Amino acid sequence: LLALTFTLVASVSTFAYDFVFANDFHIDGFGYKIISNNEPRAVELREIADCTEDVVIPATVTYNGLQYSVSTVGMGGSIITNDARITIKSIFIPKTIQVVNMRALSDCPHLCSIVVDEENPYLDSRNDCNAIVTSKDWVSSANTLIAGCQTTTIPNSVTEIGDYAFYRCDSLKHMTVPNGVTTINNGAFSECSSLSSIKLPESLTEMSDRWIFDGCKNLTSIEIPNGATRIYSFAFRNCVNLTYIIIPDSVLSIE
Repeated sequence: LLALTFTLVASVSTFAYDFVFANDFHIDGFGYKIISNNEPRAVELREIADCTEDVVIPATVTYNGLQYSVSTVGMGGSIITNDARITIKSIFIPKTIQVVNMRALSDCPHLCSIVVDEENPYLDSRNDCNAIVTSKDWVSSANTLIAGCQTTTIPNSVTEIGDYAFYRCDSLKHMTVPNGVTTINNGAFSECSSLSSIKLPESLTEMSDRWIFDGCKNLTSIEIPNGATRIYSFAFRNCVNLTYIIIPDSVLSIE
C-alpha cells in the first residue's frame, strides 16, 4: 500500500511539473507563458531579459506557427532580469496589455519613462505622467496608478496608488501626491531608498495595509494629512533617518 501511494504521488508530481512548464517559451529577449490556446490566443509576459535601454513590449508573438496576443505582464514579483534591470531606461506598453501585476516592472534604478499605447482601452499614461494608470474601462478600480518610475508625475485624476507602485524606485527623490488621491496601498513607496521628501494630500483617508514607506532610508520628515484615520503596521520600518512626523487628531489607531 505504501509503495502504491508513493508511485501515485510521484506520477501526479511529474504531471504537474509538465503542465506548469510545457507552455513556457522565449523569443527575442522576452519570456512568455501561454495562458490560452483557444481563440483569442493569449500569453503572459513572464520575463524581460532584453538589455537595451528602450524596451518595447510586443503586442503579439508567434510561436509554433500560431499568433498570440500579449495580454498580461508579470506574476509574483519583478520580471526583469538582473542584467536588464541596470540597463533599461524606458518601457512601452502595447494596446493589447490588460493587466500589469504588482512589482512586475519594479527594481529598475534607471527607468525614467513608461508609456502606454494610446489605443489601449484598459491602461494609460495620461498627461505624459510616465506611469501606468488604470483607465475608465478597468473592471475593478479605475484611475489607480499601478506602476511608476523616478520621473512620474501623478495626474490629478488619479484616486488611488496601487500596491508596490513605486517599489524599489531607487532614483525617486521627491514626490507630490495630488489632491484627489484617497488611498495609498500596501508597500506603495517601499524600498525607495533615495526618497527624501513626500507631500501627501488632504484628500488622503486611507494609508492602506502595511510597508508603505518601509526602507525609505533618506526620508527625514513627513506630515500625515488631517483625514487619515489609521496607520498600519510597519508603515515606517527601516526609515532610519525619520526624525520628524506630524500625526493629526483624525488618526484613531496606530498598529
